[in-house]
Amino acid sequence: MTRVPSADRTTRVLVAVVLVLNLASAAGQVSKYVFDHGRLGGLVPLLFVGHPRSVPTWFLSSCLLVCALLFGTTAGEQRRAGAPDGGRWVALSLLLAFLSLDEATGLRRIAVRALASHGAGLLAAGAGVAVIAVAFARVVAGLPAETRRPLLLAGAIYAAGALGLELLALAGRSSRLVHHPLETPAFATAVSVARLAEMLAAVLCIRALLSRAERA
Repeated sequence: MTRVPSADRTTRVLVAVVLVLNLASAAGQVSKYVFDHGRLGGLVPLLFVGHPRSVPTWFLSSCLLVCALLFGTTAGEQRRAGAPDGGRWVALSLLLAFLSLDEATGLRRIAVRALASHGAGLLAAGAGVAVIAVAFARVVAGLPAETRRPLLLAGAIYAAGALGLELLALAGRSSRLVHHPLETPAFATAVSVARLAEMLAAVLCIRALLSRAERA
């Protein structure tokens, strides 16, 4: 039997990594906007949580992939037990795999550019959240409270962060007040808060699924 990693120990490690990455990102933005050193040999964009090709983005993508694998493991267990919701666990695994892929490749950004619509990303994100909430309500409702609550919280936090990012991107694309509307300390701070929410949501999801596996 495969030994399940400790949920508490894993959570402590992941939270520590999240804090280090966000502090490094913040330091880079201070260097950029306070000391006018916007690159530092490429370190500033490499460490910025809002950059699509950065260490924090890779970390978030990896955490979402771990969530997908954990959902997939649960799906296998449910199917072997003949549980009626096994298919929905598979769908949850596929959803998290897609989110991981999107973080790594920027599929949503490509789609928004292809549609040439300022509101496309926001509408897509909102529709996705609504579909997920309806489609998987029964799975979440049937879980024990100690698993259901953190998963619901993780989903709500991630959705808030994702929708917040889309709103910021929409505001940046629509603004004509400055030449580079996203290149401001206020936008960098707002993006950082939204990305922090997504990271913490992914960690909370991992913790909830590992805790469930420990109790199984």
